[in-house]
Amino acid sequence: MAAVIAQLEGQVASQKKELEYARLKIQVLEERLRMQRIQKYGPSSEKLSNLQLELLEQEPGVSRKK
Repeated sequence: MAAVIAQLEGQVASQKKELEYARLKIQVLEERLRMQRIQKYGPSSEKLSNLQLELLEQEPGVSRKK
């Protein structure tokens, strides 16, 4: 019984590490995307939230910076 518990605890620890890695990777990718959008729409877009930048991406009438 103790061996099974130890094995399950090991699996849980491993999954926690994977989950934390995935969270960190998502953070990095979100920041990269934000920086790309800021570069695309110019310095004034730095003041916009992530959601506002995402909406700009979907808006057909918005163009890139000149």
